[in-house]
Amino acid sequence: MKKGQTSIEFMIIILIVIVYLVTVTRPLVEIAYISIEDIKSLTQTNNETQKILQTINRVNNFSAGTQETIQLVIPKNSEIFCYTDGNIGFKTKIDQNKITGDSTLQCPNNICDKNYYTGNNIECVISRLVGVTKLIVEKETGTIKLRQRGS
Repeated sequence: MKKGQTSIEFMIIILIVIVYLVTVTRPLVEIAYISIEDIKSLTQTNNETQKILQTINRVNNFSAGTQETIQLVIPKNSEIFCYTDGNIGFKTKIDQNKITGDSTLQCPNNICDKNYYTGNNIECVISRLVGVTKLIVEKETGTIKLRQRGS
């Protein structure tokens, strides 16, 4: 009888541990995964925006007629914008509404956005970029022209 009782007690302890892991640990892992995906999207979109800015600066250093084509991979729920006032910016929708705490205050309405001023006179043939896109950055007399390949 003692061996059977020990086995049952052991199984009850194992059951309690499994219930704990499922009810406490799994939601924490899911929240961490959502945060990692948000950070990945923000970082990748910011890197693609920086790539555009670096290309604008590089093309601007050469004479009129210079052009460079770059490929951008913009994550889902993200957009990169070109403004004629010399700004390049992006917006990324995040899923932090499932998380409570101070981190949600950084992006009102779960949309993070950032603008960069290029200091150049930019002509935007395109206004927004999404998905996988080839962008042509071309220097014309007095302006930098941004257009999608094929437009």
